[in-house]
Amino acid sequence: MKPLPKYSPNTKSYKLSGVLRFKFILIVVSLFQIAVADIAPAPITTGDVLVLDIGIGGDVGPEIVFRVDPITGSRTIFRNLRDLDTGDRLRETNGIAVERSGNILLIDSRFGSDDVPALYRLDTATGNRTRLTVFNFVSPDGKRRAYRTIDLAVEESGSVLVLVGTLMDTRPFEGPSISSILYRVDPVSGEPTPLTDFAELSGPDPQAHPTTVGVAVALAPSGTPVVVLRNPQRNDIQSLYRLNPSDGSPTLITTVPTDPDSSPYPPVISDIEVETSGAILAVASQAGPNGNGKLYRINQRTGAFTVLTDFGAGPFETLGFDPVDIALEASGNILVADMQASVPSFNEQGSVWRIDPRSGARSVLSDFGQGAYQV
Repeated sequence: MKPLPKYSPNTKSYKLSGVLRFKFILIVVSLFQIAVADIAPAPITTGDVLVLDIGIGGDVGPEIVFRVDPITGSRTIFRNLRDLDTGDRLRETNGIAVERSGNILLIDSRFGSDDVPALYRLDTATGNRTRLTVFNFVSPDGKRRAYRTIDLAVEESGSVLVLVGTLMDTRPFEGPSISSILYRVDPVSGEPTPLTDFAELSGPDPQAHPTTVGVAVALAPSGTPVVVLRNPQRNDIQSLYRLNPSDGSPTLITTVPTDPDSSPYPPVISDIEVETSGAILAVASQAGPNGNGKLYRINQRTGAFTVLTDFGAGPFETLGFDPVDIALEASGNILVADMQASVPSFNEQGSVWRIDPRSGARSVLSDFGQGAYQV
């Protein structure tokens, strides 16, 4: 199996978000995330793509929100998230979404001296950041605590779903040391309410390879949350669940097969979206003959995987190398963020692909290794 890159605080991270539709990928290196603006007040325009770059200047450099023109692919700096004049200095931002108001939501894993996970609202007009809530969960016995944000999605009601990772002191071993909780946050008061605690999926036998660690969350058109979970010890053991939006009870959709299309590399899903048809789009950054990644369409009813596009196939200028995040445009076209692809500049600064939902054909919307603001 192609190993996942190890985490480094100096590693660049990207995230993309478009207004209203948001998706975030959690792989512990660079992040490249996408969403599309369905409703947008000035200075954002409907259809714009927002890119969260978490490493343009290294570990001590700024975290930047870029705006990408959906027609030309040109990039402009929208906000610097480490500007202390506009709010808390964000240190490990790893998720972006857009509310109906057009304001931007950000999750950050390291607020304050205690590094508490937090949710922020960024005013689109002024650029000011307001801390909406913190996730300072600690279990009654003191052994389990929240330690990082993972992903978020905005419900039709305006409530915010935030996937939060937890750590547990397991000495002696009592089960998985890491798991996740999905919170629903009131958009006015900021009150976080646990919707689903995935540690409860682990069962009594730790050898059963439970999937308890959140990877991504998305919303079906019906409002049903869909989540990807992985095993605490193995990234390649994953499952997809749909959640009851009222009580959070999970229903297994499918376990991710190790070779859905006879690929030598098992698909390690990093992000998902749900199409209007109800089909799940899943980007797997290490699938394919050379581990270049694939985009799958998953039937929610049967759990069957179908390859929509193979980033390791086709002419060189269309090859992807590390696709990690996904979003949908109003037209149905698919946007995929790739942490390394940068053709023809060859400098591995990342690209945003636009993919035809019928043919799977790929074209580059924006190459972050060319033009202004190369990152």
